[in-house]
Amino acid sequence: NLHVIFHLCLDTKDDGDTPLSLHSALMAGLRNILCTCERYDVAKLFLPIHLMYPAAVTGTGVTTETRISNTAILRRVNVVLRCIKAFLVENSMRPPNLRTFHFLLPNRGDDFLRHCKAHLFHIFPCDTQQT
Repeated sequence: NLHVIFHLCLDTKDDGDTPLSLHSALMAGLRNILCTCERYDVAKLFLPIHLMYPAAVTGTGVTTETRISNTAILRRVNVVLRCIKAFLVENSMRPPNLRTFHFLLPNRGDDFLRHCKAHLFHIFPCDTQQT
């Protein structure tokens, strides 16, 4: 197996309260990573679902001591998932190379996990009756 590591550099001024949109530079970088995965037959992608430096989320970093609210992180999660969905829809006419996404979640408790799951199933609806 071959492993590829992508580094998506963030602006150090991004403290998590900055609104993230589908047209931001961060989302353009994510789209470039997705396109590269598709082009070079990368089958799995591990991705922090909020696209933030871990210290900003936990408040334990050297660069920032702020604690980001769950609401602010969930807004970022929503934009990241919508970006991935848009990429998948745009490329749905050909067989996908990138088949598996592993989302890495911050350790924010069960309530946060439930909200992330709700966002995921809202953006990527599926029929739970199928086996």
